[in-house]
Amino acid sequence: MLADHDFAVVDLRQYAEVRGLLERGEKASLDALVKKLLGAYLEKEESVRKSNEWERKTLSAAQVTYTALDVLALRELFKHMSQTKERSTL
Repeated sequence: MLADHDFAVVDLRQYAEVRGLLERGEKASLDALVKKLLGAYLEKEESVRKSNEWERKTLSAAQVTYTALDVLALRELFKHMSQTKERSTL
């Protein structure tokens, strides 16, 4: 487990590529990865995504929901990709 001050960053595009789940140049947006790897549609309101309200100190309920969907999707993608071994580079 990571200490409070430690963190790790994973580039999901690279993580998917080294596992053969995504080809170089293939679209790797969160929506695209969810569709391709999980077979699901990540339904999020376009108006929330394009909102100018993201800099506010308190997020709206719609923004919290939008963000929570991203976190859940990222978690599920990482779990799914982690079950696939890295491709050999030979």
